[in-house]
Amino acid sequence: MAAVNQCHVGAFLNSAPTTPHPDIQFHFFPVFFDKNWIPAPTTYGYRIGVGPMRPTSRGTVRLRSAKVSDPLRIDPNYMATEEDWRVMREAMRLGLAFAEQPALKRFNHREDTPGVQVRGGKAMDDFIREDAASAYHPCGTCRMGDANDALAVVDSQLRVRGVDMLRVIDASVFPSVPSANINAATIMLAEKASDLLLGKPALPREALPYHSQCALPTLHKASA
Repeated sequence: MAAVNQCHVGAFLNSAPTTPHPDIQFHFFPVFFDKNWIPAPTTYGYRIGVGPMRPTSRGTVRLRSAKVSDPLRIDPNYMATEEDWRVMREAMRLGLAFAEQPALKRFNHREDTPGVQVRGGKAMDDFIREDAASAYHPCGTCRMGDANDALAVVDSQLRVRGVDMLRVIDASVFPSVPSANINAATIMLAEKASDLLLGKPALPREALPYHSQCALPTLHKASA
């Protein structure tokens, strides 16, 4: 099981035709997991992970005390907005529809999670509350912004406001969540920060194409 990446295939989808950017991510694992996301090496199967890419819920990171050694009080505040619930429900619907496609039919002997009894309504919401988890790509706890942004911690040069000779150079300065795993964006930030520290001039502006306003894909309806 450890000889492969476990997540070779993924997809970025729009939750609605009016969404200007992908806001749902799929992970396809050719490995069976139990309900706690622990691989089960004695069972054949696969799992599809789905979730929102642009959550609107906002959590907090606060000091626990005046002691530097005390851990922070971190509250992610997941699923705190109706928009996040809408996107998560749509992600679940698309994931289930994907699993019912003809190409996967011969592999589908049973459904362990969420279970054939979970297809919407309260059952779906209860499953999301119990099963949803972080995907290990948090960012934005020390956001960048202009002088009029009361929540911004650093300026466009990554300098901490009110503190001399201090910059923050990591994913915490992202002002919003990108529609992607944040590795590439963090590398880009570090490269830009190195230019700032060295006093190098900015690259010339360049208009580049980017993905926008992609309609939902058409999925085949599975036969009975």
